[in-house]
Amino acid sequence: MRKLSLLCICLFALPFALFANEVASPVETTLLSEVDAIRPGEPFWVAVQLDLEEGWHAYWKNPGANGFPTEVKWNLPEGYQVGELKWPYPEMIELQEQLAYTYHGQLLLMAEVIPPSELAEDQMQEISATVSWLVCSDSECLPGEAKVTVELPVSDKLVASRATLHSFRKARRRIPLALPDVLVETKDQELVLHLDISSRYSKVYFYPEMSGVVEEGSELAVHENGKSFSMGLKDISALNDSSMKGLLVLADEAGHPGTVFEIDANPNAKAAAGFGDQSFWMALLFAFLGGVILNLMPCVLPVLSLKVFSLVKLSGESRFKILRHGLFFTAGVLISFWTLAGGLLILRASGAIVGWGFQLQEPIFVALLASLIFIFALSLFGVFELGTSVSAWAGQKESDTKKGGNDSLGAFMSGVLATAVATPCTGPFLGSAVGFAVTLPALPAMMIFTALGLGMAAPFLLISLFPALVRFFPRPGNWMITFKEIMGFCMMATVVWLVWVFGMQTGASALSLFLGALLLFSLAFWVFGKWSTPIKKPRVRYASYVVTLLLSCLSFYTIVKATHLPSQDNFELVAMLDVEEMQKNPTQWVPFSKEKLEELRAKKIPVLIDFTASWCLTCQTNFGVLETSEVKQALKDAGVVKMLADWTKNDPEITAELKKHGRSSVPLYVLYGPNGEEEILPQLLTKGVVIDALQKIEQ
Repeated sequence: MRKLSLLCICLFALPFALFANEVASPVETTLLSEVDAIRPGEPFWVAVQLDLEEGWHAYWKNPGANGFPTEVKWNLPEGYQVGELKWPYPEMIELQEQLAYTYHGQLLLMAEVIPPSELAEDQMQEISATVSWLVCSDSECLPGEAKVTVELPVSDKLVASRATLHSFRKARRRIPLALPDVLVETKDQELVLHLDISSRYSKVYFYPEMSGVVEEGSELAVHENGKSFSMGLKDISALNDSSMKGLLVLADEAGHPGTVFEIDANPNAKAAAGFGDQSFWMALLFAFLGGVILNLMPCVLPVLSLKVFSLVKLSGESRFKILRHGLFFTAGVLISFWTLAGGLLILRASGAIVGWGFQLQEPIFVALLASLIFIFALSLFGVFELGTSVSAWAGQKESDTKKGGNDSLGAFMSGVLATAVATPCTGPFLGSAVGFAVTLPALPAMMIFTALGLGMAAPFLLISLFPALVRFFPRPGNWMITFKEIMGFCMMATVVWLVWVFGMQTGASALSLFLGALLLFSLAFWVFGKWSTPIKKPRVRYASYVVTLLLSCLSFYTIVKATHLPSQDNFELVAMLDVEEMQKNPTQWVPFSKEKLEELRAKKIPVLIDFTASWCLTCQTNFGVLETSEVKQALKDAGVVKMLADWTKNDPEITAELKKHGRSSVPLYVLYGPNGEEEILPQLLTKGVVIDALQKIEQ
């Protein structure tokens, strides 16, 4: 029946295809690139964009009862490779009492392109594709085909495209989330999915990639407190024995999609989640081996220099002291792994989509961790010497054999610190073990994370259990001063990495504040090291304590401020839209365009232009004012379109516009009213200044 319907569609649409040049197509196709320049060997993303007129729809890879999916055939230069298309999740609609999976408005089909490792610089590369589609309205269907092309220069680095930034971000939000480890089984006339999605939902639907297998469009029955879902099975013989692919759609009460998962599972495969299952014990082994290898990963090795230095100092110490040191370090590692793993499992159970190492996704945590390691490095460089109690916490205490100094807390904190930076790293065996663990119930999952922690602590625990191994370390001596300073540079390497992570998460403005906070920390502990020594008078020592505390608090405040700073470097700059779209999205910033400005003014639409640059500190301060809730609401109420004229790099068009207003530098803020009025705002903005200016143009 379906083949007959498709044949009818093709015969009906054939005249339109033959005279396509005479018929206005309801589809406009474009090939977008996420970069403006490519680098040899560096992958980048492109996307075929279909803009559909209102009332028309295109089809998903499973179109439903009728229709054809959109097809893309790539035509790439020699040596290029392209990945599979990334399909956004479709909308399920009913057409003439039959279901279809469709797209309306705009459709972006993304694919990753890998250029060859050798390309001549400044050479233009043409990426093209032939796009075929079938689009339908309520009364007719039209096939179509178009060739789309984009030309990109070759550079020594990837150059991101601002014009397409918003389009790709918006498209990625509609890509279904991968959901591995799903058990699919057939039971009587039903297909049952066993999984733990740990998410809130009102309704659940399944969009199969292959038609004719299950009853489509029906709401899935939920069993076992949301752990399994069943649907009607139409034709078991049509079910592919190798995989069952489709989308699991979690919808609200009205049926609107919320979270969408992509499923690719083997029917009737065995689930591995029990203590007696061989794969569980293999996962334990892989987790232990992964923990051992974790000690050698680049992100962990510099931090473990603390542990190496403490072991060197223990050379020649008593067996009990060495054993205690190793046990406390192991306890620090295990408790840290348990805390992080427990937090991960709790977040997943509450519906959050998080992964291992989730704590380093928070800029505040990254900044505080980098600051702590930075302070340790200052201590290793001799900027200050920590006292007995404080140094025990940091694991940097000099042994006081006469008083029987206790460094147990220092060993414990060394384990905590090493674990904190180890979790984002993956190595052989580790990724699969962690991925398997998060699909299990709490107890077996925690057992796998325990094996991981034991593996990481194993080398140091082995030395503490067999203290004769410590004798292979050199005896303490003057060489330790140089060794300590070398370890300080290792710590600084970790700081550099964490600062880079922070910058990637925030932006240039926040990064500048964070570097200022590190400068304050260095000043604080320089004061502490210079005036808190026992040879100083009590008043001087107490004053140094106060100054150190105040500067440290100021540093902490600066870090918090940096993590909440709205940075235009990190701000979502949407692609240039038409005038109607700009009015629909008044809270978005669009890149400056002379032509669009003139079009907006001709239609009497108010415009605010922010002439700015990343290296302009005043610009960044003023940008924070423009992004306050009060100013954003005032701009929205006035219907103002916000344009960002980024002068970070030389732009002749922006330079000419600055000269037009008698300026040769930034910042400059120009507000155009609906009646042609023009007002230049002060270079130092306040909320009151901006709101007053908006009230003037509304009068």
